[in-house]
Amino acid sequence: MQETPLVSICCITYNHAPFIRKCLDGFLMQEKPSCVPADAKMSDWCEILIHDDCSTDGTIEILKEYEAKYPELIFPLYEETNQYSNGKADEIDFYNYKRAKGKYIAYCEGDDYWTEPLKLQRQVDFLEANEKYTACFHEFIMNNILTGEKQHSKYPYSGDFDVTHKSFICEPYNSAHPMTMVFRVSAFSFEWQKHYKHYRDTMETFHIIRNGKGRFLRFVGGVYNMHKGGVSSQMPRYERARLTLPTYLDMYSYTHDHFFIKKIIDTSLWALKICDEENHPNEKKKVYKLLFKHTPFIALKTYFVFCKRKTKKMLGIC
Repeated sequence: MQETPLVSICCITYNHAPFIRKCLDGFLMQEKPSCVPADAKMSDWCEILIHDDCSTDGTIEILKEYEAKYPELIFPLYEETNQYSNGKADEIDFYNYKRAKGKYIAYCEGDDYWTEPLKLQRQVDFLEANEKYTACFHEFIMNNILTGEKQHSKYPYSGDFDVTHKSFICEPYNSAHPMTMVFRVSAFSFEWQKHYKHYRDTMETFHIIRNGKGRFLRFVGGVYNMHKGGVSSQMPRYERARLTLPTYLDMYSYTHDHFFIKKIIDTSLWALKICDEENHPNEKKKVYKLLFKHTPFIALKTYFVFCKRKTKKMLGIC
C-alpha cells in the first residue's frame, strides 16, 4: 500500500449542520482511482481533512461522530476561536493544505456535496495520464435553497475541453468552480497570497491553471448550495458587483496579463449598470474611485464607454 495518500480531500466548514452529513457522505462514497490496488481500503489512498472554524450550530458534534466512525480516514481540525472573524479569511484553506500529504487535493466546502461516486476516479485518472495538466473540473448543479431553484451549469461545448488561465478569466461561464476542482499539489504555492491584499479562490485557481492548464470533464459531479448563511448571498447585488473589481485589479497588477484589462472594464461596466438600475450613486463613485486609484487609463476608458452606452440608451439607439 502507499506510504502517503494519493488524494487529500480538503473541506472547510462553519455552521454547516444542515449540510455537512451530505458533504461527508459524498466523500465517503468515492471509488478508488485506477492506479490504486484493487484490494486497497479508502484510507490507503485518501485522507479527508476538515477545518471547522469554531461552529456553534451542531456541526462539530456531527464531525466528531464521523471522526469516531472513520478515525483512519477523517481528520478534523477544530478551532477554539473563529479565524475568519480574526482576519484570517485569506488563509482559511491553508489550514488543510499545510497538513495535506496527497499528490492531489480535491476541494469541497462543508455546505456543498459530491453526487458522483466516480468523481475522484475520473479526475485523478485523467491527471495521472496527462502530466502537463495541473487541474481538473466538472459540471455541477447550483441549488438555491432560498428559492428552491436548481440550475445546471451551462457551457458552450458538447464534450470535454481545456481550461486555460485566460479562458478561466475571460469566458462568461464558470468552467473552474472550486467545488469541482482536483489539482496537483506540485502546481500550488503558498507564496501567491503574499502578492494580494485579499486572496480569493479565483486567484488560487487561476495560478494553478497558469502553471499548466486545466481540463473540464463533462459529467455532473456535485451540488453547489446557495443559502442565507453564505458570505456572498447576504450581500446586496450592487455591493457584490463592486467588490468583484478588486480581485481583477490585483491580479492585473501582479501578473500584467493584458486580457485582464478587458475583464476589468467589463466588470466595471456591469457594476455601474447595477448601481444605476438600483439607484446607488455613492456605489458608482466607489467604483470610479477604485479604478482611478489602481489604473487611471482603464478608469477613463470605462467612464467614456459607460457614458456612451447611457447616452445611446437615452436616445433609444441600439
